Order: sequence, then C-alpha cells, then structure tokens
Amino acid sequence: MISCAQHDLLELACMHSYRLQLSLVSGAVIEGVAYNTGYDERRRECLELRLKSGDKQVPLEDIVIIKALSDGAAFAVIRFL
Repeated sequence: MISCAQHDLLELACMHSYRLQLSLVSGAVIEGVAYNTGYDERRRECLELRLKSGDKQVPLEDIVIIKALSDGAAFAVIRFL
C-alpha cells in the first residue's frame, strides 16, 4: 500500500511525462516514461510506462524504488516500504 503523498507524486510524474527508473522486488530495473496509472487484468493498481519496446503496466506492489531521471522533476526518489 502506498501513501496518498506517494500516489500524488506518481500522478505528477504521469502528468509531466517524467522519465523514471523503477527498481522492482524481483531485482529487475526498468526505465521508461510515465504516462498513466491504472489497473491490470488482476485488478492490481499499476504505473503505466512507455518503454522503447512498448507500453508496460508495472504493479505498484512490485515497485521498491522510483528514481526520477527527468531534469527539474518534483522529486528525486520515492521509496516504497
């Protein structure tokens, strides 16, 4: 579960198309441009990213750290515990 403040930052990242680096619970690292939040087929809340290989939904429960890579971003790092 994420806080309202963290969710607000994710919405801001989508509104401004921030380039993000996500570190996942699995150890994988994904880079892409945030464009929306939504739900996947299992009804998990997701961050939707545009990757070079196509669009991807990343469940919020799978994310450990989000780093903003865009210049002038409103945040540097969001840590999910």
